[in-house]
Amino acid sequence: MKRIHFRKKYLILSLLTIYSFSFLQAQDEEDLSHQFFISPDFALMLGTVNRIEVAPALGYHITDRLSVAAGFKYEFYSQTRLYPYQEQIRTSIYGPKAFARYTIFKDLGSFLPISPGTGLFAHAEIESSNLESYYFSYNPLPETSRFWYTTFLVGGGISQSASERMKLNFVVLWDTGSGLVSLYSNPIFRFGMQIYLRKKQEEYPW
Repeated sequence: MKRIHFRKKYLILSLLTIYSFSFLQAQDEEDLSHQFFISPDFALMLGTVNRIEVAPALGYHITDRLSVAAGFKYEFYSQTRLYPYQEQIRTSIYGPKAFARYTIFKDLGSFLPISPGTGLFAHAEIESSNLESYYFSYNPLPETSRFWYTTFLVGGGISQSASERMKLNFVVLWDTGSGLVSLYSNPIFRFGMQIYLRKKQEEYPW
């Protein structure tokens, strides 16, 4: 009797294993290699320091899992007065950016109890920001002067398929810089999406 139960458990486990591998294989059939996408990212922080950032980028999948993108960011930055004598900061930050992203798992839902189409990726980014010297430099030049500052960000995130051509991304990054100028307070949270520039696949009745 115990041997029969053991065989049933073994059969069920084998069927589940076969189903899992078949599901993973079906997911991998969607090859993203050599596909273009746009990535309009957004960031928002409200409080003593207010930051509103819009950063569109155009990306390309080098392989199915490795993608790169380049774009431009614009940020409105303001800081409220903490003391009566403190000057209020209101300025704009802008400049180019580029990032590389590698998908570690394309579908965590295939082996974890989470929503299907949830991916996990690693992210590395470089951005160059044009800043007002009057607010961000420790040796401030005249108020009209600006300078460039480069930032390296590393981290990762999760993606969720929203449709055949769109994914939603939630990214957590860490500013690796240790210079006198600090634009970010770690960790950095961002929300964005990837919209693939491809035609919708046609469905046939047969």
